[in-house]
Amino acid sequence: MKSYDKEIFEKLILLIRNNDKAAEQWLIENNCKELIEFWDACEGIEKSFKWLLDNGHKALAATVDAINENDKAKVFLLSS
Repeated sequence: MKSYDKEIFEKLILLIRNNDKAAEQWLIENNCKELIEFWDACEGIEKSFKWLLDNGHKALAATVDAINENDKAKVFLLSS
């Protein structure tokens, strides 16, 4: 899984809390589109969940499933 530094998480938090378009653009420009897709998938956007899977971000997709009470996803994350 990709590592993220503090600044990236700060931008993700701004996106989540404030729907901050500048933070979203920063994430795109800094090669972190998967975090935008992750948040959209958490919000129930199936196309974003599929994007995570299709683009090699299985752990983020599994995290979305785990948030939604999928026990298999929790096992996957714990064994990764």
